Amino acid sequence: PDLTARIDTSAEQISDALHDNDYFRDEMLEEHGYTLEQFEESPYDLAHDIAKADLVGDAGGGVVYPLKINRENYATIGGKDSTRLQGRDYYEEAKADINKADYADEADYDDAVQELSYEMQNNDDDGLYAQVYNALRETDAYQNEEAIGDVMEALGDSFNYGEVDIDSLDEAIRAHITDNYDDSTGELISAGEISSQTLKNLGYEGVIDNTVNSKFGSGRQYGQSMAGVESGTQHIITFPGGEHNLRSTTAAFDPS
Repeated sequence: PDLTARIDTSAEQISDALHDNDYFRDEMLEEHGYTLEQFEESPYDLAHDIAKADLVGDAGGGVVYPLKINRENYATIGGKDSTRLQGRDYYEEAKADINKADYADEADYDDAVQELSYEMQNNDDDGLYAQVYNALRETDAYQNEEAIGDVMEALGDSFNYGEVDIDSLDEAIRAHITDNYDDSTGELISAGEISSQTLKNLGYEGVIDNTVNSKFGSGRQYGQSMAGVESGTQHIITFPGGEHNLRSTTAAFDPS
């Protein structure tokens, strides 16, 4: 699962770079023996082939081992079991603290509740808002304060009501955090990688993504669909440090 995710992430990066930089495109095509016509015919498939060649090389025909994965501490994106981050419901707490009888007008009462709930949220240094914000700030997007702010704004009142759907967090990151580069290599870092880094920083050991068809397969709105990605396709990514969750189904127990 890790290698598949790395290839997909690299393919996204290469695809973006091929479209954005003609010089890089020409150099990359020449290096890997492709023509401009091949690129224009199927740009994403070509980017995926380049990514696979870079990461797998000549080992593509090697042994594939079936694995069992302990997914207990994995975040889930999409589907009926999508993960929801839970926090304090400041709105309900504010309602409990404010006497409705003190307000003759319903709108004034609602305004007072909203104002107090936002004050509670802003004063909670360990709350859900702070957790998500800090998780984003600890990714490779840390210098992109404006984009991080856009993500937080997109999630809006979810923080106030004490629940953030991982689906919404992933969508907001992919929509707003789009131009990030590795400090040491200068390589483009995809929004999908920033999403994974954020989830890892929130304490998850991996992610189960049920939305890959809408991102890469036949369900995507733009660009070339990735072969083999269909409705029901699921990607499981294990983050660095979570390798202990992987077990070979054919491995024998060694008592030594």
